[in-house]
This record gives sequence, C-alpha cells and structure tokens, in this order.
Amino acid sequence: GGAAVRLVGAFQDITERRQLQDRVESSERFLRRVADSVPLRIAYLDLESRYRFLNEAHCQRFGRPKEALLGRTRAELLGSEMPQIEDRLRLALGGEPQLFEYDEIVHGSTRRIESRLVPDLTPEGGVMGVFPVGVDVTERTAAQQALRELSAIIASSEDLVVQTDRAGRITYLNNAARRAVGLGAEQSVVGLSLARFTSPDAHRANIEVALPVLLKQGCWIGDTTLHLGPGRSMPVSQVVLA
Repeated sequence: GGAAVRLVGAFQDITERRQLQDRVESSERFLRRVADSVPLRIAYLDLESRYRFLNEAHCQRFGRPKEALLGRTRAELLGSEMPQIEDRLRLALGGEPQLFEYDEIVHGSTRRIESRLVPDLTPEGGVMGVFPVGVDVTERTAAQQALRELSAIIASSEDLVVQTDRAGRITYLNNAARRAVGLGAEQSVVGLSLARFTSPDAHRANIEVALPVLLKQGCWIGDTTLHLGPGRSMPVSQVVLA
C-alpha cells in the first residue's frame, strides 16, 4: 500500500560554505561600521536612481531609518528634485564622474554640500550604478568667503601692509605698500627684505625690542622710519603681528 521500505539520504559537507558565508557577513558588518562612523554621506544608487545602500549620515540627512529609504529615489523622499543634481546624476549614470557643490535645505537650515558621483563600472566599462559621496562644506565655504573679503580689504587698504618670513624676507606687499616702494602690481617681491627699507638702528630695534615681545605676546606696536629711496623717508606707526 505504498509503505516506505527504506530511507535514502545524501549529505554534503557545507563547512567551507558556512565559513565563507560567515566571512562575508563579517566583512559586510565591518564595512557598515566604517561607513556609519564617517561624517560623509555615502550611498549607492542603481540604474533607476534608487537607493540600495545608505550610511548613517545619509539616513540622518533624510531623518528616517534606512529601511524607509531603501528602494526609493531622492525625488520620492524629498517630494521634488533639483535639476542640477538630476543633470549630474544622468552624466554619472553615463559613466562620467562628477564633482560639484550645491545649496540644500537640511532640517530648515541652508547647507553647502560638496558632492561626488562615482560610476560603478563593470570590467567591460558598463555602468551598474553610482556611488554618491557628499560632505557638508558650509563652514569651510563661509571661512573661504571671509578670507576673500579680508584679503580684498587688506589689498585696498591705504595702510602699508607687509608680510615677511622669519628671516625678514618680504613675501607680500599690499597695493599701498607697493606704491610706496615703487613696485608694480605684477612685480615679484622675491629678493626684497624689510632691512632694505629701515635704518640699521631701526632694524636692530626690531630684532632686539620687537621680536621678544612678538614671541611672548604675538603683537608689538611702535614707531619707526621707512627709507623708501634717496631722500625719501616716511615716519610710521607700526603694528607687528606674529
């Protein structure tokens, strides 16, 4: 009546496969910890621009857990997309790496983001997806802008602004200082030293009096006389900063 009369079993040693699987899972956990520990936004987009991987920084940007982000596009998550990013992503999916900056509203605050889109290429050169890597450069951008503004102020100041190295060799003259010493806007300052424009006594005073104060306090204020050429002397009040 169809009763079983024997059992036949086949067994296979899967120790190696289990070990390999454990190593793969361990590597994935390690890579996830590394990706989550850096302040960069790291993700992976497939050919449909859908997220297949996001690190913790990227999840924080959207304010959602990764389970709510995987399989979604940026436009779906934000409700809209920026044409600039869409155009760059299209180029990256075409195999062209992209590096650009853009402004983005993050949790109600405007942030400056530097974005790099790296195509994931097959050995034959086909594109399988894109690795987006983003870093918040808001503070760096603000510092660079402040530096540009300060440089413009120094360059246009009517005060004589001079920078030297430790040996007194001149490395920078602003426009007013260049006019005072008769140096054109494009002429090099190589070979000029501060000693050339001061008397031996004034130069010695800078070394013996000003330098110790500079090393201790970072600033020295005093008077001196600049010698700008035959018969051309200019008494000045100088502020020296280390």
